[in-house]
Amino acid sequence: MKQTLSILLLLVVALSCTQEEFMPPPYGEKVPYEEVPKERLDAVLAASKSSLFQLALDGSTIPALLDDEWENAPLTFLVPSDAAFEEAGFTEEKLKNMDAAELDTIIRYHMLSDQIDSSNVRSTYGNIRIKSKLENKSLKMGSYSADFYVYPHYLAITDGKVLINGKVMGDYKISDVKEGNVIYIDGFLQKPKKTLWQTMKEDSRLSMFMEIVEANDASYATSSWDPIYISQMEDAVMKTQLDIDTNQWDPSNIYIGGLTSVFAPTNEAFLSAGYNSAEDFLQLNEPYWVYRGQFLTFAGGAPYNYRTFHKTDSVLTYHHGWAQRYYPTDGGNVNPTVFFSNDLSDSFLGNYDMKMEGYSPDSHPAISCPYTFSRENGVIKMRLKNAKEGTEAATVIEQDIMTLNGPLYIVDRLFIPNHF
Repeated sequence: MKQTLSILLLLVVALSCTQEEFMPPPYGEKVPYEEVPKERLDAVLAASKSSLFQLALDGSTIPALLDDEWENAPLTFLVPSDAAFEEAGFTEEKLKNMDAAELDTIIRYHMLSDQIDSSNVRSTYGNIRIKSKLENKSLKMGSYSADFYVYPHYLAITDGKVLINGKVMGDYKISDVKEGNVIYIDGFLQKPKKTLWQTMKEDSRLSMFMEIVEANDASYATSSWDPIYISQMEDAVMKTQLDIDTNQWDPSNIYIGGLTSVFAPTNEAFLSAGYNSAEDFLQLNEPYWVYRGQFLTFAGGAPYNYRTFHKTDSVLTYHHGWAQRYYPTDGGNVNPTVFFSNDLSDSFLGNYDMKMEGYSPDSHPAISCPYTFSRENGVIKMRLKNAKEGTEAATVIEQDIMTLNGPLYIVDRLFIPNHF
């Protein structure tokens, strides 16, 4: 019996080694591949309602780049209609009188450094971050980075509509051209000129919020003998994270703090919570001053890092930092927190991990999105998952305010956590 099995195994091995002998021969004639010629961009634009985009393109330096440096680069052109150009104030006469550098800025901001697969595109849930072809060469992406700031776009295709940076830009229409893809949009994209911090500082509705954050920032800049403590205190300054700063060791490195979203509470939000002035709210810090900068702990015993400083941070961190004050001591960067209004739903962000669980769930727990969302007649409502009993959900009264860091939201209530 054993001898029979051995013979059978040898036959199987022999047959498998010569399997190609039993492959059927090719049948029929080889079909030659013929690439379908694509129209050039200018020809497609000439047949569309986008003559002003073509005019801006012709006056820029971009055509030379398309024929040379970008000849084989993956590109997508976001092409506004003539009506969108005119609504933004860019008439035919104005475009003809603009210099090439200004026109370059317009065209580059309407170009993506990637190509949309038009044969396989499907509805996306949430936004995809894609870099534009526009750089800011006077601004770096971080205090020690050599990379220039590149203006991003956040793209979604939902229910046959194209959304860019949270706003519906019309029906999804795409064409393949020799130079890449063309997506037609009904809006003109205005590049942001200000940071989150600058935008909030100029909004009178947010004066109490900014006064409180600035007061806390000033107290974080206190000297100490402990170098780790000093470093953590410096990292906690919100202006540095939401504005433009200069590397103290390299003054030539002017950089933006980071990319995120902020839910800024109005003065009404503080009044509704019983705080009649910024000073009233800041009084919450006084009894806890002695604990500033010390390690505190989670209920399960895992230590917070040095970033828990003030009683007021227990509220403010949910407005300007996605609860970043409460990450465990091993720290590390959190997952992206740039989300536009079409992202704000429980089905998309309900279980979103801000920080993955570490090797020990007790000392390195996962940190998930702290908010829950709902919509009433198209208006976004949001509240903390661990909200203090009796607190109202916040209404987003303005959304997707585009800044260099990411979108700003204006909310009418404070996010007050349980046991506050």
